[in-house]
Amino acid sequence: MERKPLVLITAIIFLTGVYSCKKPESGADAPVRDRLLGGWKMIKYGIDSVNEGVLDTGEADSLQGVSYSYYYHTDGSGWKTDRYFSGGTEVIDSLAFDWILSEDKKKIISTYTSVINPVIDSIHTITTNTLITLDKTANQGGSFNHWKVMEKQ
Repeated sequence: MERKPLVLITAIIFLTGVYSCKKPESGADAPVRDRLLGGWKMIKYGIDSVNEGVLDTGEADSLQGVSYSYYYHTDGSGWKTDRYFSGGTEVIDSLAFDWILSEDKKKIISTYTSVINPVIDSIHTITTNTLITLDKTANQGGSFNHWKVMEKQ
């Protein structure tokens, strides 16, 4: 009878050791913030034509002649770089910003346009290599949701 408590205690210690030696999360199991960190290059952009929040075929087109990159750092700072041609000259615009994730981890809130009126990108999909967001942008004549499809740099 004295052996059962000893076996039970040994099993608990063993299982605790196995659990604590578990590998850190990576890939799709990693927290959203960890997957977001680093550089992202926008490869497609377009309007959610029916505003239903589903990326339909043809709604996001490949970018031609321009390049948009976003960098998210661990300290909540970021960097946005736009590259395009104007009059035959390559123009590079860079802008520092601050960012946070919403409490539910489903929105990236960035201040690169304004602290008072930040850009809010709803995360549609995030993997270790792909980020798809949907943002609401006010334009003259209405408000439209825009898809941003990005790949990890």
